[in-house]
Amino acid sequence: MLRLLVQSLKIVVIAVVALLVVAGARELWENLSGGSPARPAPVTITIKPGDGPAEISQTLEREKVIRNGTIFRALVRLRNAGGKFVAGEHRLVTGMSMNQIIDVLTAPPAADIGEITVTFPEGQRIEQYAAILKQAGVIASEDDFVKATKEDYDFEFLRFRPSGVGLEGYLFPDTYRLVRGMKPRDVVLRMLQNFDRRVTGEMRAKAEAQRMTIHRVVTLASIVEREAQRPEERRTIAGVYANRLEKEMPLQADPTVQYTIGSPAEWWPRGEALANALRRPSPYNTYMMLGLPPGPIANPGLAAIQAALDPEKHDYLYFVAKGDDGTHAFARTLDEHNANVRKYQR
Repeated sequence: MLRLLVQSLKIVVIAVVALLVVAGARELWENLSGGSPARPAPVTITIKPGDGPAEISQTLEREKVIRNGTIFRALVRLRNAGGKFVAGEHRLVTGMSMNQIIDVLTAPPAADIGEITVTFPEGQRIEQYAAILKQAGVIASEDDFVKATKEDYDFEFLRFRPSGVGLEGYLFPDTYRLVRGMKPRDVVLRMLQNFDRRVTGEMRAKAEAQRMTIHRVVTLASIVEREAQRPEERRTIAGVYANRLEKEMPLQADPTVQYTIGSPAEWWPRGEALANALRRPSPYNTYMMLGLPPGPIANPGLAAIQAALDPEKHDYLYFVAKGDDGTHAFARTLDEHNANVRKYQR
């Protein structure tokens, strides 16, 4: 009886081991082969100079081109392909095998006749980016691009946004190589991926150390971007707003109010339209509301984000434009500021 029980247990153990081996082999095969997605999708992968298997596998996993970076790196070692990756933008398709992916990434990026270069300037709003894309022939409809920015995207840095706040501020301004006829959502993804790369882990850790969410940083940076016309003044202006926030003073930033009344005729209105808007309550009216507005008012560049993270230490609380050269006069007291206004705003 005991011998029969032992034999039965051996059979069970062997069966379990066999199942595990089969399951493991199947998982390995699915990882290597890429599987068969119901809807294969094009994905653009950027390899920067100096990127190795570790960085590349992380990018591929993040873009869901591969399932397991460890298996990918092992295959790279097996093929002795670690030093053969070519920097540039490579086009892949979900469902490709790991061998196919390695073949593409170790070859020069293929030229694309429909490919064009599009530059998005710092400090512009989503609607302005939509117009740039339409004019370049990348998209057919500006409205479709704006709608795409209101869809859901799975990025860790977006989780700090308040409910109802869109992607303004997170479409990273840069020069992109795009393709005519791209889906608006794919363009948005490219810009969010760029934000994810450029706003580094070190920068996010710095924000956390200052008890600031990345959303707060980007919101402040967007205001700095609109106010600072000269690069050397970014940190100074960021310091003014940091001081006002600390003292619980209204920011009194014109661009936040302009954002609420902007239209295709004039996205950043001044004059009477701005003066009237200053008297109307709004979450973005920083003359009436304390603290930062609910979200960014434009898409700031890296320098403005760095300025928001590292504002200049000073005791200025006010500034006013000197004239057309883009410089500002800074003041510590309201009397000094009023004197500057009389001097420069006549």
